[in-house]
Amino acid sequence: SRSSIARITGMSPTSATRIVGDLQQLQLVKETTAISGGVGRKAVSLEINPGLFCCVGIDISETKLSICLQCFGGEVVGRLTCPRENDAMDGPQVVEQLYGMYRQLLADTGFDPDKVVAVGIGALGTVDVETGNVIYADLLNWANVPITRLCGERFGLPCYADNDVKCALIGEIDAGLVGPLEDTVLLSFGRGVGGAIYNSNGLVRGVSNSAGEIGHTIIDYTDGHLCSCGRRGCVAAYLTEANILEHARRLFPPAEGLDHIMEAFQAGEAWAIPQVERICGYLSVTISNTICIRNPQNIILGGKLFNNYPFLFDLAIEKYTNMRYEPLKTSTLFYRSSLKGSRTSVGGACLATDPYVQRLLRGMP
Repeated sequence: SRSSIARITGMSPTSATRIVGDLQQLQLVKETTAISGGVGRKAVSLEINPGLFCCVGIDISETKLSICLQCFGGEVVGRLTCPRENDAMDGPQVVEQLYGMYRQLLADTGFDPDKVVAVGIGALGTVDVETGNVIYADLLNWANVPITRLCGERFGLPCYADNDVKCALIGEIDAGLVGPLEDTVLLSFGRGVGGAIYNSNGLVRGVSNSAGEIGHTIIDYTDGHLCSCGRRGCVAAYLTEANILEHARRLFPPAEGLDHIMEAFQAGEAWAIPQVERICGYLSVTISNTICIRNPQNIILGGKLFNNYPFLFDLAIEKYTNMRYEPLKTSTLFYRSSLKGSRTSVGGACLATDPYVQRLLRGMP
């Protein structure tokens, strides 16, 4: 109610009523049912207008493209994921496939396209949030791709872009996965290794929006494996499926892939046990380094490895516990990713929602 807003914010009742009136005029807020306040007139309850508009959220990865429609109230009204049409797609080709997926999603859901107001994009690599360009993405083989300009021209809507793991962290926070946000780190382990950091002031970006790039910290500088970034010894180079499989075949040449290794481990086959121990070793080293550098309150563990093989979560934390720096032993809470494969696209939709609301509040159409 208006009186509750005044009490919670410390505003005067007159100011709260005026601001609520402005928000109602913009249709961001609407009245609902009357609340009994005891003696006297019942207070009128207020809520945001959840269906006022919708934003598109996009996830651009090296193997697939995902898109969702999320309303102002947070409801995802539809989502679609498709393999990339080919591995060597450039920016315009990716945008063309995304636009086709968007039209398909509108047709499947029957959603009114006039209510779609903006697009948010989570893309692999280093993204300049001011220009909307993907500066460098080794797994996409992209450099200086103007992804927001390309999407804006094709979709005919305002577009915003950020790194995929940063968008994923926004999506996890929007879903209410963690409590106090000072500090929260997301570590994502898939074909690559990525990280993102959030504190009470928002995302921690660094000078070039690369804060949290734990996957490209070097753990073996003497004779390290070649990473997709072109350097040797990055932690990401030891957690690719190709590297894991190469190592497994030294002991068991018939090893077929990650699924085979994980199934054999769970079946207790002797050759698979050291392979999973090795994987968990690199996972725990990454967790330990993150905690020593950042000392976060919360760590979310996600990505393909944890999503596809949930038992790795407990094994990695157990291994970390055995190597942790004792002064930090009780400082961090661990969470499993809640949104799994949809978190980046949901975060992209959230990324687009905020600037659209800000434009409304500034009185811009």
